[in-house]
Amino acid sequence: MPMKHLSFIHRSVALSLGLFLVATAPYAWAKKSDRDEPLYATADQLTSDDKTRVSVFTGNVVITKGTIEIRADRFEVREDAQGNQIGIATVTGTRNATFSQERDIPGEMVKGQAKRIDYYSATQSLELTGDAQMRRLRDGQIADETMGHTIRYNSDDGKFAVVGKAGAKDGGDGRVRAVIAPRAKPIPVEK
Repeated sequence: MPMKHLSFIHRSVALSLGLFLVATAPYAWAKKSDRDEPLYATADQLTSDDKTRVSVFTGNVVITKGTIEIRADRFEVREDAQGNQIGIATVTGTRNATFSQERDIPGEMVKGQAKRIDYYSATQSLELTGDAQMRRLRDGQIADETMGHTIRYNSDDGKFAVVGKAGAKDGGDGRVRAVIAPRAKPIPVEK
C-alpha cells in the first residue's frame, strides 16, 4: 500500500519502526556459526514419521543448534526435500516458550519468549507469537527490550520487526513497546 494512503499515525509508526530497525541492525548480529550446526533435541517423548518427515517432541523439550536454545512443552519439526527444517515450539498453560542465542559480540546474547515460536532453518529466522518479548543482554544485564504480539527475528543479519495486536481485549492497548539503551562509549586511551 502506498504511503500516501496510510493515516498519519500509521506513517509515523512505520517510519519509527523503520528507523529503529535501521539504527539497531548493525548491532544485533547473532553467532554466524550457528547456521552450520546440527539441530539436537531432548524431550520426554518423540514420535516420528519418516514418510512425511515430521517429528514431534513432547514434554520438557530442549532444542539446541549451536548457541541457539529453544525450550517448550512441544516441538514439531518438519523437513522439506532440501533438508531445511521448520520447527514449531508451543507451550500449555500460562508459561511461554523461550529461545536464546549468543551473539558475535563478546558478552552479548539475545533472549526471547512467546506462546509460540516458529523456527525456519533456511532463513535462520524465528517468529515469536503471543505475548512476544525479545531482549538483548550485555554481560547478563538487559540492554534493549521489545514487546508486542509478534516479533520476527532473523539471526543472520540481526534484523527484527515487532507487530502490535490491534483491538487488544486483554486490558492492554495492543501497542508495541521498546526500550533501547545507549551504546557504551569507548574508554579513551591515555597518551
